[in-house]
Amino acid sequence: MKRRKIDIGGLFDAENGVVSPELFVNSNIFDQEMENVFTRGWLLVGHESLIPKPNDYFISRMGQESVILTRNKQG
Repeated sequence: MKRRKIDIGGLFDAENGVVSPELFVNSNIFDQEMENVFTRGWLLVGHESLIPKPNDYFISRMGQESVILTRNKQG
């Protein structure tokens, strides 16, 4: 089931630094963010300095997915 697109423009006031709590609890907004942010292209998992030696690894999240950044034996 496709959810309707939500216009979030009225949910924040950038000039005064005011954000509606609705941005953090609305499941339709969450689904929109997952689709528009986390499925559109490459995302940075972490900097190579997080895994300086062979076999080092770093675990993070991308949206709802768990991801692993690792360095192989050849560096």
